[in-house]
Amino acid sequence: MTPPQAATAKSVTTATTKARRKSPNGLRKRAPFMDIWLIGTGDSIQIRPASIHGMLWLQTHFEDAHWDALATSQVRLPQLDAEVLSQDAKNAGMSLGHLSALSVPGRF
Repeated sequence: MTPPQAATAKSVTTATTKARRKSPNGLRKRAPFMDIWLIGTGDSIQIRPASIHGMLWLQTHFEDAHWDALATSQVRLPQLDAEVLSQDAKNAGMSLGHLSALSVPGRF
């Protein structure tokens, strides 16, 4: 019995390509993907997990009693604590997004 033929060089590539990032709905993403958003809200910073990795990482830094609040973006930290958390997240490889407080005029 003869061994199966190996794939020809024409069918194999060693080149790497960058895959375009797509959102779960299949549309091309226009903004970089983030694991955690830190949003300025006056004198505190709102923590908003944006990926399962971000949420899991946050769960390692907060007690079980706070996980529901984390999942619904209800956690706010003082500026200094948010900076420490941010640096720790960056060191762990998390992608962080920072936004200043947004304001909406009462009437147009």
